[in-house]
Amino acid sequence: MTDTRQPPALPDPDVLRVAVEAAGLWPWQADLVAETTIFQDGFWEAFGHHHEGPVETFDFLQHMHRGDQKAVTRAWRAHLDGETEMYESEWRLHTATGEWCWIRSRGRVTERAPDGTPLRMVGVYMDITREKLAQQALAESRAETEAVFRGSRDAMMIVSADLAIRRINARAGRLFERVTGTAVVEGTNLLDYPFFRESRPFLNEVQNALSGKTFSIEREFRIPGLSPGWVEGAFSPVVGIRGEVIGATVAIRDITERKRLEEARVQALKLESLGLMASGIAHDFNNLLTVIAANIELAEMGATPEELRNYLAEARGAVTRASELIEQLLTFAGKSERHTGPVDISALATEVAGYARKLPGAPVRIDLEFAPVPPVEADAIQLRQLVLNLLVNAVEATRGSGSRVVVRTSTVEDPGEAAPSPLVAARTAAKYAMIQVSDDGIGMDANTQTRIFDPFFTTKESGHGLGLASALGAVRAHGGAIALNSEPGRGSTFTVLLPAG
Repeated sequence: MTDTRQPPALPDPDVLRVAVEAAGLWPWQADLVAETTIFQDGFWEAFGHHHEGPVETFDFLQHMHRGDQKAVTRAWRAHLDGETEMYESEWRLHTATGEWCWIRSRGRVTERAPDGTPLRMVGVYMDITREKLAQQALAESRAETEAVFRGSRDAMMIVSADLAIRRINARAGRLFERVTGTAVVEGTNLLDYPFFRESRPFLNEVQNALSGKTFSIEREFRIPGLSPGWVEGAFSPVVGIRGEVIGATVAIRDITERKRLEEARVQALKLESLGLMASGIAHDFNNLLTVIAANIELAEMGATPEELRNYLAEARGAVTRASELIEQLLTFAGKSERHTGPVDISALATEVAGYARKLPGAPVRIDLEFAPVPPVEADAIQLRQLVLNLLVNAVEATRGSGSRVVVRTSTVEDPGEAAPSPLVAARTAAKYAMIQVSDDGIGMDANTQTRIFDPFFTTKESGHGLGLASALGAVRAHGGAIALNSEPGRGSTFTVLLPAG
């Protein structure tokens, strides 16, 4: 049977030219006898130059980077002499705009004389500028990564998905050799070392990184023959070009010295806080002594037996409060235990308001508005200090510019309604006991409100800024919340919520 199928039609030359140009390919043909070359139409124009018809074969050298010319001519001659299967070179072409483009040139002799003399050669130029730029960026990135990896002060290691050690820097090598007792080198497997096989937490962390997780840990380590220490480990996955995890990076830093300094700093801060607290307690202690002295003076003024008993009762109460303040100081210093138990905050507020009414200076009206409140599990000393500090603040803000301070207690279920913008949020509870201290005094602007809990910030000439800082500490210690609502000239309201169930 005769095959009637027609051979496939050749592409239209114009279509082929456009396709070749779009791909960055430029065919050329060289007459090696005449030493002329014909280039694909549009080649020179693509780079801003203009040459018509055949040009001298090496005329294009005028546009070639001087540093590439020797290698190009050497590759050309080697192919003509039959030393290579194909002529291939890469060189930089200077465009009319002053830029440099990379060209890959490939060709092959297609016709030779009987004596082997090359007569004709065809080839193609390819614009590989983007490829070269990408290669350069990749090389620079690798060099930067290598510099960071090798020069890092951290112990760094890269493992593959099968736990093989792909890369390890010198610091990691020294660390692991000290830990394992043997050299840990690239090309081995973590499971080759007994230490890593038996160190399940470390292997688990590597496996977590291989599962795609990025995380860090701090861990204390104790190795026979070595001083105890601390390390910080950072683990992250290595992701391949298709998004799959192909390995994990491990970076380990010795933070023993940092931990030691942190512990020293904590102790220093504790001593500093102890000094601040002692100063605050001395301030409150002085107020209690004032109450005691005032009641003794009143008793000496010829009081009736009933009045005398009241004066002595108040003086005795102040002495008790002073003793509790000393106990609080000892507790903070670690010399005594904190005591917690059910506290009736309404009764406590009534007691503290009695002391506040006797503060030196012009008298201020203090009203009590109490609703039923369940007992809260708390340290009564701290709560008494909390309410006293809020009341002292309110009384001093009211003198000379207001007339009234109100202490309220109630039970709330939604802390967001009672304290919509808390400075400290309360822990979750079924209900909360609320203590609210309001005054109609001078109020505070926004800038002052942001600093009121700073231990060293005060708006009073003789103040130390410890009262509200101490109040904040008491609220935090009980898992409570505290919020402030204040405007200049319109007074202030502090709302404290304490978990009650």
